[in-house]
Amino acid sequence: MVGWPGMSETTREPDARQLATEARDRVRFEEDALALSDQVYRVARHLVGSREEAEDLMQETYARAFRSWRSFTPGTNLRGVRVREVADVDQHHDIAEVMGHLGERRDDIVLR
Repeated sequence: MVGWPGMSETTREPDARQLATEARDRVRFEEDALALSDQVYRVARHLVGSREEAEDLMQETYARAFRSWRSFTPGTNLRGVRVREVADVDQHHDIAEVMGHLGERRDDIVLR
């Protein structure tokens, strides 16, 4: 018997099926998400204005999407999810930028 001690053939079989199902679901998610990339890019470009910033926003948005692909429910409006996520990432960047500026101003304050 090959495998972990105490593991039967029937124990390993569902694991193999589960792995195959997850792999298939991930490929399907990636294909569907990437098929929307032109539409999501247009939204990103509209939000930030420059090509470079839009590409950075897209990269971060898709990195987040691929890290959390398991939370996607088939049948959900994937285009809406991606567009919402690109807007959320952009808003996060705006907040971080404002907080960075606030931090810079705080450094200028001299406490007496």
